[in-house]
Amino acid sequence: MTHEFHPMGNGAHPIKPIGRIRSPLKTKFGVPRQSGVIEVLKGEILMEAEYRHPDYFRGLEEFSHIWILWQFSKALGHRVSPTVRPPRFGGSRRVGVFASRSPFRPNCIGLSCVRLDRIEIHSELGPILHISGADLADDTPIYDIKPYLPYTDSRPDAVGGYTEKLNDLNLKVSFPKHLMEGIPESQRALLLEILSHDPRPAYQKDPDRIYGLEFDGFDIRFSVSDRSLDVKEVNAMSHECGYSCGCHGARNTNGSCGRHGHSGESNCVSLVPIFNHLPTEQMEEIRKVAVTRSFRKGESIYRAGDPSDTLYILGSGRVRIFRLSESGKEQLLRIMKPGDFMGELALFSESIHEEFAEAMEPTEMCILKRDSFQKILMEYPTVSLRMLSEFSRRLEESEKKTARIAAETVETRIALYLLDLYSESGEKPRVALPMSKKDLASYLGTTPETISRRLADMEDSGLIRQHTNKSIEILDPDGLSLI
Repeated sequence: MTHEFHPMGNGAHPIKPIGRIRSPLKTKFGVPRQSGVIEVLKGEILMEAEYRHPDYFRGLEEFSHIWILWQFSKALGHRVSPTVRPPRFGGSRRVGVFASRSPFRPNCIGLSCVRLDRIEIHSELGPILHISGADLADDTPIYDIKPYLPYTDSRPDAVGGYTEKLNDLNLKVSFPKHLMEGIPESQRALLLEILSHDPRPAYQKDPDRIYGLEFDGFDIRFSVSDRSLDVKEVNAMSHECGYSCGCHGARNTNGSCGRHGHSGESNCVSLVPIFNHLPTEQMEEIRKVAVTRSFRKGESIYRAGDPSDTLYILGSGRVRIFRLSESGKEQLLRIMKPGDFMGELALFSESIHEEFAEAMEPTEMCILKRDSFQKILMEYPTVSLRMLSEFSRRLEESEKKTARIAAETVETRIALYLLDLYSESGEKPRVALPMSKKDLASYLGTTPETISRRLADMEDSGLIRQHTNKSIEILDPDGLSLI
């Protein structure tokens, strides 16, 4: 689809793309954070039909570099915020949107300086601009091209502001020989360069997390520990999957995408309370517009600053929702379980996420886009009533949590949390902590060390007994309620 901008004022006219870029990077993940960072990254600009006459480019071949004005097409539909979180700060510091290069800006316009390697005149496609060092994902719309003028565009005395303080050391990449042999030799140096620049979100530091990078028809899986990146898997990808999330894996015989777990049957729709009251035929209509996607343990579902236009329904697994403070401290908001949903507020207005969502284990989710969900609300009013009921429950839960943190001691907060688990289990003696002690400490507003000490004190007092695998036996619920 072509997106047009309509500037305000007298003589206003729409602005439409003049071309699009072709790049080996099919998604945002792995794209360099700035142009010129990875000079070996090659790309091609293909022009729209009306701009394929060579006269449009007469004389441009004399310049070594060009400016590209382009669109952050994957950030459209967001709510404009005056401040954003630069990724190199790990989401822990805000700066003004006009003091950043964030894609979440009023007009979603990007500006890049790239090397012009050559101009090829194609018999059908017209002039093709071969470039190096672009920071654009494949199929990004191009709005204008201008020559770079060294005598005016270069400023050796320029000051880089807060960016000069950021540590941007490259990673050491370990790429096993037997895996590297599956990559075309001409693309190996580029892939190594992209990986060395650490494509991860800066807030993710878990050495056990596995990341996935789509690169020129390959799914590259890797982990990072300290300053070392280790490639774990390389999988070839075909281009038959028709889903909108950017997956390029071939579908299995059951209609699912073998690479990312898309499914023709969105069974998790029947789990969520806002839908499971509907007749079977109505739920079937919702399944038709829902897409199922799988996430690996530690994989990011969305990050603070991403556009929020999707309802996520958890079918299996667990997801943690958290925020980062200005100092970088993590605050756990809640743990999603099968049947829970998130992202519902954005379905009524344009906005961006203020928190992070991350899979705690292999997870499957049903995804509904804003337009589809709004049609469902119009057709089935009872869904709106169920959502209001869920909003009320969450508000009550949030108020209760806020009151506990403000008024109760840490020991009381832990005791009340254990009693909540005890109640939810049907008062079975043994309960399982649904999260690590680190996450529990974040959720209860304390530290992991304090959690461990207080649980040990409760065990010494005969109130609980701790077992392996985060299992706790409630020996004296009445005693816990008196803390």
